[in-house]
Amino acid sequence: MVSAYAELLRRRHIQTRCEHLDGTLNSVADDISRNDFSLSFLAQIDKLCSVHLTLSTLDFFQPSPELLQVLTYRLFSRLNPVPCLLPRLGQFLPVNSTTSISVVL
Repeated sequence: MVSAYAELLRRRHIQTRCEHLDGTLNSVADDISRNDFSLSFLAQIDKLCSVHLTLSTLDFFQPSPELLQVLTYRLFSRLNPVPCLLPRLGQFLPVNSTTSISVVL
């Protein structure tokens, strides 16, 4: 996974910054991580958007099947010294246009 992240940083010139946010300032992330995963993906999105209205104005990143395959391989295989070559990453879609995604591992 580190090699996939390193390649993403190199390829897209992305910079990251991490800092701790107090729970009261981090309610959206908390609600996403504590979502009701017994619901369908679309029902989860609807539930989150009803509580956090600003989420319905954001775009949703839908990873390409090829990217999911690379990430799955990197997660479940032994350490691989070969640099990770990333495929097409995916696309951004409005939240209300997403469809259910099923990931096969």
